[in-house]
Amino acid sequence: MPDISGLQFVKSLTNPPLVVFSTAYEDYAVEAFKVDAIDYLLKPYGYQDFLKAAVKVRQYLELKKNAETTSSAEGDDSNYIFVRADNKSVKVRLDDIFFIEAMSEYVKIHFKDGSSIMTFMSIKLMVDSLPASRFMRVHRSYIVALEVIDNMHRSEIVLSDGTILPVSASYKEVLQHYIDTHSVIRKPIH
Repeated sequence: MPDISGLQFVKSLTNPPLVVFSTAYEDYAVEAFKVDAIDYLLKPYGYQDFLKAAVKVRQYLELKKNAETTSSAEGDDSNYIFVRADNKSVKVRLDDIFFIEAMSEYVKIHFKDGSSIMTFMSIKLMVDSLPASRFMRVHRSYIVALEVIDNMHRSEIVLSDGTILPVSASYKEVLQHYIDTHSVIRKPIH
């Protein structure tokens, strides 16, 4: 692109499409995932790499379609999702999720009982698959179950088990609004 980079172009869009970057520059991979790219292909890449990126896009679209179908069929009351882990589809109860952590091309789902599973997907796909009334992205690498937030101080939250997670500036305002709408403020007695 002669006058603008692919990253600048995607950042300029108000409703960006699914994006897979294809470039010879590895320096921009982190920035690509900050704009929720589905994948980042480093040239020269082979057919297998291209196919892997295409599969990610297809999985994203299927999961989003399934989430929309489930939520329209059940309202927003569905209490589980399915994810691929260990070469099988695993049912994950939403009530069991503590927080979700992005790990490169994977996400790690941490459960309230201390266990976890890894699945091959982007954090964007995961956040789009979860009900916004129960889960919130608080950082480019973290989604948290709202019910387990114990407190927020400056740029971090403390979960009910003492886990501390960072809150990035881009998500802090939305989280603060959520906390404010659920706060009980004492009115002074006159």
